Amino acid sequence: MQNLLVKYVMIDYVIPILFFGVDHKAMRAAGNITSAGFIAEESGKLKTGGESFSLGMKPAVEDADIIEWFMVKGGLR
Repeated sequence: MQNLLVKYVMIDYVIPILFFGVDHKAMRAAGNITSAGFIAEESGKLKTGGESFSLGMKPAVEDADIIEWFMVKGGLR
């Protein structure tokens, strides 16, 4: 993964929230967090990894695909 790692939480298994600069636990008010970690781009593809120590959660296998889908639909990729 590259140097700039963006944090994320997944709400109800399907809604990603991307952020940086605060702990993962600061996102608790956003809803039912079902997974959390970091995203980065590697060889043109989004990858998830790491874990949220403040929430005690790791990425789910499908998180990278869900985040990619939201970014494509939102015109960010």
